[in-house]
Amino acid sequence: MVNYDHTRAVVALELKIKSILVRVHHANDLLPEDMVGRFGSSKTWGDATAYRAANQKPPLPPTGTPTPPKLNYR
Repeated sequence: MVNYDHTRAVVALELKIKSILVRVHHANDLLPEDMVGRFGSSKTWGDATAYRAANQKPPLPPTGTPTPPKLNYR
């Protein structure tokens, strides 16, 4: 299982919220038309997740990381 939207999950962890609503997509599921082009040449959710991970600062490995991201609060 991967998490595409880290912010909600990290905030839930920090606030000790035990569950959050999610939308599940399989790696081979096609992106909706309005999201095509948003993640390079990605056509599937799996490709989009890999694209997004590779473009993080610093880049994440293709298999992700179990370490939650650090959020900067202002």
